[in-house]
Formats: sequence, structure tokens, C-alpha cells
Amino acid sequence: MAQISNVLQDDKMLRYFMRQVQIQRDFTAHIHALLPAALHPHCWVGDYINDCLTLCVDSSVVAARLRLQQISLQATLQEQGIVLQAL
Repeated sequence: MAQISNVLQDDKMLRYFMRQVQIQRDFTAHIHALLPAALHPHCWVGDYINDCLTLCVDSSVVAARLRLQQISLQATLQEQGIVLQAL
């Protein structure tokens, strides 16, 4: 397994990681635009693989509020062309 210092010295690999971070930030901003402002600081995109969106939250209270938004969030994303098998 490559050491972190070796990976960070590889410009191509570093650019790849930086691009992935930017994609995650952009997708989080997109999701925030669809959620109530009170949830923004407590919710972010964790991953999006195989049409499965993972949202991370910082408390069980926020998770419960997000669950209440799940159906409308998934429907809105589908209208925008982002089809999810799971959220």
C-alpha cells in the first residue's frame, strides 16, 4: 500500500483527490439548496456510488429531520435527472 507522502508527491493522484473533493463540495451545495437552511451546517454528501447517495449528519436529531425530507428530496433530484436507488 502506498504511503501518504508518496501519494501526495504524485501530481496526477493529488489532482484526482482534489477533484473528488470539489465534486463532493459541489454536490453538497446542490443538496443544501434543496433542504431547509437549518440543516445546511449539519448535513453533507458522504458518497454517491451506483445511484446510492449517502448523506452524513452530525446528530440523530438532524438524521430524523432529514428522514422526513427523504421522499421529497429524492423526487426533486429525480426531476433534475439524478436518479437514486437509495438515499
